[in-house]
Amino acid sequence: MKKTRSVFAIIMLTIFACVWIAACKSKAKEVKTDDEYLGTSDANLLVEGMSAFELFCEAYANWLTDDGYLREETLNFSVSSRYLGHMGSRIMQTTRKKDGDKIHNFEITQGEGVTANMTSAKMYYYDGSNAYIVTTSDKKHLDFGEEKFKVAEWGEYVPFDGDVQSENAFLVRRWTVYDLSDRACLAKEHNDGVYAANGNYYFTLTIDCSKDALKKYQPQLLAEYTANMSAPEDTYSMENTRIDVAVREIDGKMKFVAWYRTESYTGKARDIMETTCNETCYNKLTYGDYSIKETELLNLA
Repeated sequence: MKKTRSVFAIIMLTIFACVWIAACKSKAKEVKTDDEYLGTSDANLLVEGMSAFELFCEAYANWLTDDGYLREETLNFSVSSRYLGHMGSRIMQTTRKKDGDKIHNFEITQGEGVTANMTSAKMYYYDGSNAYIVTTSDKKHLDFGEEKFKVAEWGEYVPFDGDVQSENAFLVRRWTVYDLSDRACLAKEHNDGVYAANGNYYFTLTIDCSKDALKKYQPQLLAEYTANMSAPEDTYSMENTRIDVAVREIDGKMKFVAWYRTESYTGKARDIMETTCNETCYNKLTYGDYSIKETELLNLA
């Protein structure tokens, strides 16, 4: 009997050790930034009399009316469960250009595990009147070998058959899924300080993601994220989200130059198994090189 119990104990310890090791690998590899001050709270850099939330609102209003910029985004995402450990991850790179009324968006995703079917690439182009799209999921044409993902061969653009107005709004009017129009959406631990370095102003928005706050201030996020997980709302919980922001005065206006978002949330996927998603997302904006190139227009050039 003692021998049987000892064997059982060893088996259970082995199982738990394997689960623990897998769980340790469950978080997505965080996106790297090239700005050491992004997210700073160094008191030596504090700017007296400035408010993080007010500066965000000013830069956001300017962003909505800006007619030219290049936006580059890298998103790292992973999903895991307590007992299965790492289940899948994906890396998505986006290059988005706004040039007057024209919009060009390139998006490429590398997925593995439960997100393997998300491996694909697409380009969307709006010429001011009409919209077009080209997609590929042919892995032999997708190059994930370098830091910047590439597509070796595309097909041809075809007319976009979706809601053009909605797609355009998503691409150039959605800064994030979070509704940040009300200061009350910020968490109690939010630091409203603004810090200056290298010609930029830095601040961090800490968003209240308690269940009550999500229902009151972030209903769109709650609906979207629970739908993506197929998780009942009452099983969903979220850590407070942090968005580190860099703003610079350009041509007399405060404009975004970078932001970095960190998210972690849990829900009972398909009402069967509790899963946790971790995500980091880095955006860079530049305002001098946003013209849409002929090579990006393919057969429309």
